Amino acid sequence: MPVHLKILGLLQEKIESLRDLSNRMVFQKTIFILQEMGLDLGYQFKWYLNGPYSSALADSIEDLEIYADDIEGWTLTPQTMEVIWRYKQLFSKNMNNKDWLRLISSILFIRKHYKDNNKKEIDKLLSKYNQNRDNKEIQRWL
Repeated sequence: MPVHLKILGLLQEKIESLRDLSNRMVFQKTIFILQEMGLDLGYQFKWYLNGPYSSALADSIEDLEIYADDIEGWTLTPQTMEVIWRYKQLFSKNMNNKDWLRLISSILFIRKHYKDNNKKEIDKLLSKYNQNRDNKEIQRWL
């Protein structure tokens, strides 16, 4: 079993919950944010309807069901655990809020790929892509 699938499986305790589209979106955004925080799983993200999206990650999610039994007994490295711990500390209140994760991952994506944009331009980009926006939350993350 590929290591990245083991990590994904350990991150998603209930693999069967990934059958739900909303849970898949939360998982996509979580992995994007974790990668931005330094957990390199090798997924490339592009802009899609709901912000950052990785088709390779979508394929891996499908593979998780096949390999679910192989995850048992495997543990995460201390470095991986550190990134996950920092993520949980920052995002504990909103870890399952798909709209909030979509907003934060979209801001991070736009800041990374459109580096010359100022706060006003980022807000315009978010409006263009119909993100549900909380202006206080946007200002906090810009």
